[in-house]
Amino acid sequence: MALNQDPKIINSLIIRQASTSLSIKSLITKIHMLSNSGRSNGFAQLFDPNSILDKSHLIAAYLNALEAFDENQNSSKSIAMEMLLFASFTRQIDRAVMFAGAKESNQFVFFSDSKQLYRKIKPLLNTDSDFMPSIDQTAKCAKKLGIKIAKTQDSIKLAHMLLFQKIAVSKIKD
Repeated sequence: MALNQDPKIINSLIIRQASTSLSIKSLITKIHMLSNSGRSNGFAQLFDPNSILDKSHLIAAYLNALEAFDENQNSSKSIAMEMLLFASFTRQIDRAVMFAGAKESNQFVFFSDSKQLYRKIKPLLNTDSDFMPSIDQTAKCAKKLGIKIAKTQDSIKLAHMLLFQKIAVSKIKD
């Protein structure tokens, strides 16, 4: 089962705050071409940073997407899209793209499970840094996700529990 995976898998994930001079649509097209070329078995997905609580949000969505595929319960044809569905707490692709998909703005969160694929994509990125939202950004995102918290570290822990609960509930088809 995916949720019992070796911690090395989680440690090898690439989660970066990034920007590009390309349109998001062009970048996604290039990522798709790069991920389907050569022997790269990985994938990449782009997210709206205002819809992602922090790295744990994406890791939970990723692990749930893997589990959905392992159990033949996936709603989409790709791990990348399945992950977006879980990150958005929905099983409807249009709603997921509108809610947590990267927007035509300067910043997005880049996620990949392949360092090889990331090295191919990195030249397309203008900026690239660790995704480490501030407590203020996390609290603002939590509110957007329907999770009301104070701007304290204990509240962030509570937000994680509520986030994981929302992801689990989203496994029920809507």
